[in-house]
Amino acid sequence: MTLQEEVKARGDVDDEKSSSGLSLNPVSMQWLFLFLLIAWALVNALLYVDQASKYEERKSSATLSDIGSSFGLETGKEYPITVVGASGAAISVAFEGDNGSHILEVPTSKITFDVRRDVEGASMSVDIPNIKQSEEVAYWLHSYACSKDTWAFGWLQKNCSPNPPYLVVSDDARSQGLALVIEKSAGARITLSPSMYNDILGINPGAVE
Repeated sequence: MTLQEEVKARGDVDDEKSSSGLSLNPVSMQWLFLFLLIAWALVNALLYVDQASKYEERKSSATLSDIGSSFGLETGKEYPITVVGASGAAISVAFEGDNGSHILEVPTSKITFDVRRDVEGASMSVDIPNIKQSEEVAYWLHSYACSKDTWAFGWLQKNCSPNPPYLVVSDDARSQGLALVIEKSAGARITLSPSMYNDILGINPGAVE
């Protein structure tokens, strides 16, 4: 075999190998595409589940002050009151809260009387501490409003926006109303005139020398 024939033979072998390699490329490409498709779908699913978990309803702790606010009673705020009854253990007062009228029985052990000559009407303020309540008593509910899912740059997206937090008070706590708040409050301050204070004590000023 001449040198020219040998070179030509080797060239034919190389061409056959090259042709054989090229014939495998489409199959390899198909497997690669399938692998990438599966990986994309898996990552997309994981990211979507992660998004969904962030938009699930959740609860957070509520405080005694939160419950008081739900009845229209804010800590430290002065409310005009009318004393409608008194005994040795408690004083009943009527007042207009931020969301309606209430009649409340306040234990005298929690009352500090602020007697002033320059006041025309009685008023009351309550110190309501931020004591955390159990979920059986009250909790804040955090929820989301979600529209239809959309695709963005090949990824499935949830479209959600937070709703305003909603205070959930148990039926038992709701039935107790402000009595529950007063029972656990740090104290109440009632501001009134000397005559009003004497009326509460049942003293007739004319009989006092």
